[in-house]
Amino acid sequence: MRYRGIYRFMAGFVCTDASAGSASGVFASDGKARKRACRLIRRGRAVGAALCLFDGEGAVGVLTAGSIGGGRRALPSTWFRTASISKMVTAALALGLNRRGLLDMDGDISELLGFPLRNPKWPDVPITAAMLLSHTASVRDTDVLFHPEYSPAEAAERLSFTAEEPGKAFNYSNEGAALLGAALEKAAGEDLDAILRKEFGPVGTYFPSRLPSDAQLSDGIRILPRKKTLFSGGAAPAAPRSPGENWNRAHGGLCLRAEDLAGIARVLMTDEKYREMRDEVIPMGKRDPWITEGKGIFVIRYPESGGRVIYGHQGLAYGAAHGVFFDPVSQRGALILTSGCSLCREYVLTDLNRALIAEYLAPPEEGVWKKR
Repeated sequence: MRYRGIYRFMAGFVCTDASAGSASGVFASDGKARKRACRLIRRGRAVGAALCLFDGEGAVGVLTAGSIGGGRRALPSTWFRTASISKMVTAALALGLNRRGLLDMDGDISELLGFPLRNPKWPDVPITAAMLLSHTASVRDTDVLFHPEYSPAEAAERLSFTAEEPGKAFNYSNEGAALLGAALEKAAGEDLDAILRKEFGPVGTYFPSRLPSDAQLSDGIRILPRKKTLFSGGAAPAAPRSPGENWNRAHGGLCLRAEDLAGIARVLMTDEKYREMRDEVIPMGKRDPWITEGKGIFVIRYPESGGRVIYGHQGLAYGAAHGVFFDPVSQRGALILTSGCSLCREYVLTDLNRALIAEYLAPPEEGVWKKR
């Protein structure tokens, strides 16, 4: 509590350029909507950002502001490493493989991986794809995640597990989601990008080295200490490995532009094929009393949602915070991708993401939404 207050106080002195860089749709036609969006970005102390609203038909408006590092401005064409939002998309890919008969969500994931994945305290309890995507597989996060050079088997040998029986308790795990990606590749016989294209079309890549040579990939910039670059968008990682060996991508490596992400989220909001992602699996408990984990997606009941149940995911990495959220009832969604911003939060969602929900998803269908 004390640290959060100090961070908020210090972040209040951070100056960021939240003037609109480009605006389309409702943000181009409505000056008041544009000013409110810029004010929201400024309150979040975002160095640079792309904010997009969408409904059941498509994008309602896109606004960009500020810098993405290296003297570059945020543009609608800017690519962002989406961090944990990747997990939501990976979960949708898992459901797609399940529909195609290539993945048994409740089967022993060891059979796909080709090596045993077990909690040593519960050696007779199989770990499944459903457990990995809902963070109930009892896998802890350690520094294994920072060793992409490991093979999936080498990573699995170094995993740490909780004492709980798999499937019985929530424990958010990047490493579990990362291993799920390797299992999906084994199931499909092709890498994550190929699976992504079959599910959603050519919208992005889990491997930044595959971005076009002229692509503008955002840096990751921490505002405290101010503008220290933690991730350089100009540094392309190593080339992808053979399918099933890319264990370190599915949890947070997906690169998308704002309208790409809006397109995927719109499909998750409107297409019944993905309805089961919103089934509530397990509460987050003390980690966040307002969120229940679904199948790779957050089920959110924050006070800021105005009584609505909101779905989506947050991504935090390298000083940046991202969020994508939608309401299937009103058919409205909002997302923000940043190059760096205030990471202050109480429970899971950052202050910026809570403000995004309050601004665009909690009110009745009025104001900016009437401009559609």
